[in-house]
Amino acid sequence: MTVPDVQDTRRRPSRPVLLLVAAVAAALAVVAGPALWGGLTDHRDSRHFDRRADAPTSGDLAFVLPDVVPQDARDITVRAGTEDPDAKMYDWTSTSGVLDGGACDERETSAVTAPFDGSQWPEQVAEGQGLACGSVFVREVSGRFYAWIV
Repeated sequence: MTVPDVQDTRRRPSRPVLLLVAAVAAALAVVAGPALWGGLTDHRDSRHFDRRADAPTSGDLAFVLPDVVPQDARDITVRAGTEDPDAKMYDWTSTSGVLDGGACDERETSAVTAPFDGSQWPEQVAEGQGLACGSVFVREVSGRFYAWIV
């Protein structure tokens, strides 16, 4: 018994359609790729708050600000580890420059390690004196405060 020849009658996408799909996929990879890759390699999530009052005080506890961030803090960025919930970095501006949260002791910045690569911060953050305020280390550079959990 022989099987009769049956011709495939399904329509296949034309070459221009395939090229358009490939171009759109390439454009998405260029635009979204760095953000996706950064999330995979840095294992962190970040949020920005215009003022301290905009930050959560309950709910998503990864972005609750520590007491050391002053009430007049503005332009606040919080970076929280997605794999290590205690790995957090903060930066903000403050007109008063007064840190809340109790007693702080001066300490050499080089003696304290940040939980993430701090390449997005000025190099001066890793140099000189800073303040150890409980479990938070704070360093001011050019009017901006940088802090991380130690």
